[in-house]
Amino acid sequence: MKYVKILSLPASQLLVFFVLAFSLLNFNPAHAGLILQHPTYTGLNQGLVGYWSFDGKDMAGVKAYDRSGQGNDGTLTNGPASAIGRIGQGLSFDGSNDYVNTNYAPTISSGTSFSLSVWFKTTGTVLGDEIFSSLITGGSPHIILSTVNGACTPATAIIWDVKDDAGTGVFTCASKTFNDGLWHHAVGIIDRATQTSRLYVDNILQDSDSISTFGAFTLTGNPFFIGARDGGGSDSVHFPGSIDDVRVYNRALSADEIKRLYKIGATLKINTSINNDSLQKGLVGYWSFDGKDMANITAYDRSGNTNNGTLTGGPTRAIGKLGQGLSFDGSNDYVRATRSSSLNGAFDGAYSVSMWFKSNSSATIKTFYHISDASSGSHMAFFNYQSVGKVTMYSRNATLADTLESNTSNLNNDVWRMVTFIQTGTNMLIYIDGVLDNSRANGTLVTSSDIDLFIGARSFSDRFFPGLIDDVRIYNRALSADEIKRLYKIGATLKVNTSINNDSLQKGLVGYWSFNDNDLASNTNITTALDRSGQGNDGKLQNMSTSSARAIGKIGQGLSFDGVDDYVQSTNVLSVGDVFTVSMWFKRGSLTPASYHTLWSSGKNGPVITLDLSNSDAVQLHGHSLGTLTTSTITISETTTWHHLVVAKNGSASTKMYIDGIDRTGTVTNQTMLTTTHKPAIGMDLFQDTDNPTASSYFNGPIDDVRIYNRTLTRDEIKRLYSLGR
Repeated sequence: MKYVKILSLPASQLLVFFVLAFSLLNFNPAHAGLILQHPTYTGLNQGLVGYWSFDGKDMAGVKAYDRSGQGNDGTLTNGPASAIGRIGQGLSFDGSNDYVNTNYAPTISSGTSFSLSVWFKTTGTVLGDEIFSSLITGGSPHIILSTVNGACTPATAIIWDVKDDAGTGVFTCASKTFNDGLWHHAVGIIDRATQTSRLYVDNILQDSDSISTFGAFTLTGNPFFIGARDGGGSDSVHFPGSIDDVRVYNRALSADEIKRLYKIGATLKINTSINNDSLQKGLVGYWSFDGKDMANITAYDRSGNTNNGTLTGGPTRAIGKLGQGLSFDGSNDYVRATRSSSLNGAFDGAYSVSMWFKSNSSATIKTFYHISDASSGSHMAFFNYQSVGKVTMYSRNATLADTLESNTSNLNNDVWRMVTFIQTGTNMLIYIDGVLDNSRANGTLVTSSDIDLFIGARSFSDRFFPGLIDDVRIYNRALSADEIKRLYKIGATLKVNTSINNDSLQKGLVGYWSFNDNDLASNTNITTALDRSGQGNDGKLQNMSTSSARAIGKIGQGLSFDGVDDYVQSTNVLSVGDVFTVSMWFKRGSLTPASYHTLWSSGKNGPVITLDLSNSDAVQLHGHSLGTLTTSTITISETTTWHHLVVAKNGSASTKMYIDGIDRTGTVTNQTMLTTTHKPAIGMDLFQDTDNPTASSYFNGPIDDVRIYNRTLTRDEIKRLYSLGR
C-alpha cells in the first residue's frame, strides 16, 4: 500500500524545511499571484442576499444596485443624497422623509438565521431614528435596527428589535449611546443554531438574548427600508445621518467574520493619495476634486477639517493630473470655502499652498487661489500673469504688501504644472514642479481670523482663472524641499486608473483600445486609437473632433460619441466568429426612442451589441439576419452612470451577458454566428459593409476600455475586468 508519512518536526526545523523548499522552487517574492495570507473578505459573500454599497458605480438615478447578485435593487425615495461614506460613498438622510426601499421582503423560516451589517453616523436623539426596518401593520412580525428606541437603558442606546409572526419579541440593547456624530459599525443577528439574538457595535458584543421560542418572520409585502420604518407600506421615524455598506445574510455571521467586516471599514483608506505621515501633518485643507470627493456642487475637504467648498458659476469636472480635476471657464467660475475655524490663523505665520494647474490663456492677471480676511483686510492671492506665463505670490496685511514672482515664464503652455507657495515666517518661496524657482525675504505677515477661500477667482467678482486645477492643499506650516519634491512625484509619476497587467487577461486579446491620451496618435487629418493588444488593429476616429471627443473615462480617458456620425473603426479586418468576448465601459447619453444604438459591431451578419430603446432600454446581442440572441434582464435608462458590459459567446454551448460584473443574461437563442471578415467598429453599426454605416444606429455617450478576445472569458476574469474600473 502506498502512503504518505507526515513527519513531526520542531518549529525551527520546520522553518528550515520551508526555506529550502522555496529555494529549490526558485521562489520569487515578486510573483504577485502568490497569496501567502488570504484576503480578509474571503467567505463574506457566502449567504449574502442583499448588499447595497451606495458607491458611485453602484448608483444610477434613484436606484441603488444590489451587489449580492440577488437583484434586490433599492429605490431612493424623497432624495437621500450621495455623501462621503465609511467605505467609499454612502448616503445622507435628512431625518424628515428620506429612505431607500430595498424591495427585499423575505420569509425567514423558523430554521433560518439572519444577519444585518451596516455602517452609520448620527447625532439624532428623536424616538425611532431607524437605520433598517421592516414592520408589518400591527407590529408582528418585524426586524428593526434603531439608534433611539426608548426600550433600552440609556433610552438613546442602539437597539436590535425583533418579533416573529406570533408576536414573540425581544429587545437586544447596546450598553451605551452611539449618536456622537462618528462612524460606527453595527451587526444584528438572529442565530437559530444558538437560539440567540445578538447585537455587535464596533466589533464588541453588546448583548445577547434567547429566542428559543421564536418562529418564522413572514415579511411578504413589507420590504426592508434603509433610513426609515416600513410600517405596512408607509414610511415613518426617519433616520437623520449617514449610512453606508448595508449587507444582509441568510445565515448567522461568526465573531471572526464580524471582526473582518469591521476591519474593512475601520482601517480601509479609499482612493487617498500616497499615505505619508509627514504629508498629512499640518494639512488644514485638501480638495482632490476626485469623483468620490464631489457631490453635486460640493467639493469635500479630505484633510478631515470639513472645509468643504461650494462650486459656483459652474466649474465642470474634467480629467485632472491626479484623477479628476475641475475646469474653470475664466468668466465666473470658482470654488468657495467660507469662514472655517481650522483655516483661521493658518496663515498668520508659516504656511504652504500647493496645487496642479494647466492653462493656455494669454489673458493677464488671473487668480487660481485667493484668501481674504473680512475682519482685518488681510489677503493672499496667487496669480498667474498669463501674458508672460509667470506665477506670483502676493501677501498683504492692513498696511504692508509683499510680492514674489516666479523666474520661470511660459507656464501657460497648456501643460500640467505643480506650483507650491511657501511662507516660512521670514521668507517667501515659489517652487515649480518640485524645484525652488524664486525666493525673497518677507516683511508682511497677514492676520487671518475670518477667512474666505476662493479657488479660481479673486473674491467674488474678478480675475477668474481659465483652465484646469487639481489637488489643492493648504498646510499651516512650511513644507520642506523634500516634502515638496514628494508631492510633485505623486502627480508626476502616478498612473491613474490604468489597467492592471494580468497575463490571463492578455490571453486571446486581439483588440484593445484604451482611448487614453498616450494611446491616441494624430497627424494632419487623422487621429488613431492605438491597439494595445499588440495585434496592430489600430482604430481610426471618424467624424470626431480630437479636442471635444476626449472625455473623462471610467479607466483614465475615454471617447465621447455624438450620436450623429461619430465612430471608431479598425484599420484591419478582424475575424470574429462564434467564440468571442467583447468587454467595454459605457455611459448612455440622450438617445432616440424606438431605435437601437450600436456600442460595437463586427460587420455584416456578425455580432452586434446595441442599446435597444425599442426594447425598453435593454442591451442586446444581435446577429442581424440571425435575429436577437439575447437581451439583458435589466435596463439602462439613466444617463449619469458608467456601466461595464461583457458579452461572451462560446459557440452553441453558452451565450452570456454581464453588466457591472453580474450575469444579466436573458432568454438565449443559441444560433451559430457567421464569421465576419470586416473591420469592426465602435459606436456605429456595419449592417451592409465596412463603408456604409446604417443610419440612426450611432451611439451617443462616452465609451472606454474596449477589448475583444478570440475566446470566452471565465466568470472570474470578467469580475477582474470589472474590478479594474471600480
